[in-house]
Amino acid sequence: MTEASHYLVALARRLAQPYTELPQARAAMVTGSAAKGLSDFYSDIDMTIYYEAELPDEETLHTIRRGHDGSERKWTIGNRTEGDFVEAYHLNGIEVQIGHTTIAAWEAAIAQVLEELDVESPLHKAMEGTLACQALYGPEYIDKWKAQIAAYPDALAEEMVKKHLQFFPVWGLEPHFRTRDAAIWY
Repeated sequence: MTEASHYLVALARRLAQPYTELPQARAAMVTGSAAKGLSDFYSDIDMTIYYEAELPDEETLHTIRRGHDGSERKWTIGNRTEGDFVEAYHLNGIEVQIGHTTIAAWEAAIAQVLEELDVESPLHKAMEGTLACQALYGPEYIDKWKAQIAAYPDALAEEMVKKHLQFFPVWGLEPHFRTRDAAIWY
């Protein structure tokens, strides 16, 4: 672990605490370069908080951000009415990105990828983050999700190869280039 990763994971633990004290919170993790031990002092913090049934209201999230002396939100993505969104704010020069999701939304996302063999979904990145995460709260949930994701189905692996291992075999043109005075192409 880099010195920066130690710092960011410790900061993530502190940042997660007020979220995990909410009655609907069930799990929290830090992901990304901090969890992998690869951070430098320009890295951000990537975290996810998982909730039972519903996400905290806007006032609660604002109060927690202000309690950390965080900035106003810099951006959000996702759809809170569908059970998940990400907010980003700055804290002491560090961008803090916190995903908020219901357990139902996250487990449906895992099923979408693993059972429906969804090769288009950006959720693969989130699932990779779960595999590499450090649990901050609710390890029983996180361990369960890690086991599900690690059991990556062979059928999905085959579909991923079909989707992403498509390229033009430029080496097949080598004989053509050799005989056509195409030195630069060759």
